[in-house]
Amino acid sequence: AGFQFSIGTIFENTNSAWRTGLIFGYTSTGGRVGYSDYSGVVRGDQLLNLVSFGIVGGIERTFNDTKWTVGFDIPLTYDLTNFTLKNELVIDGYPPEIQQYEFKSEAISVQPRIDVFRNFSNNISVGLSAGYHLSILNPDLVWKEDGQSTLTLQDSDEPLKAQWNGFRAG
Repeated sequence: AGFQFSIGTIFENTNSAWRTGLIFGYTSTGGRVGYSDYSGVVRGDQLLNLVSFGIVGGIERTFNDTKWTVGFDIPLTYDLTNFTLKNELVIDGYPPEIQQYEFKSEAISVQPRIDVFRNFSNNISVGLSAGYHLSILNPDLVWKEDGQSTLTLQDSDEPLKAQWNGFRAG
């Protein structure tokens, strides 16, 4: 499960179907595994978040006989991923042992989408959007402490990448 939001501003020319704008987004997800018994607790957390910002270009069509607008946009974004691995061991009677590692990745993505809006006035509308987030430049996750060590799976030399590709709707 995760959390996502985005906000943007669109600049429109009333004499043209073309529109441009700026977009900002935030996405967060994670996972936890843990075990507990009479002697203590072992817990492992994986926390990821994505901050993206960029430019939007697109077209729209407002139907004259209704207050509905349909649009197609292609945002181009710079994506900054932060990935935290946190391991915790708590044994009764001993101080907790906590290990935490921070990784980052910077990527470029396109996010083509279709919008359907109901216009209530010239400045206020509510709508739905559906699209696909596609990373076109997606480098490895790099350890923040030294800026060059990468994260790999056991028995693999292939560095891990943050993978945010997928369908989005909202």
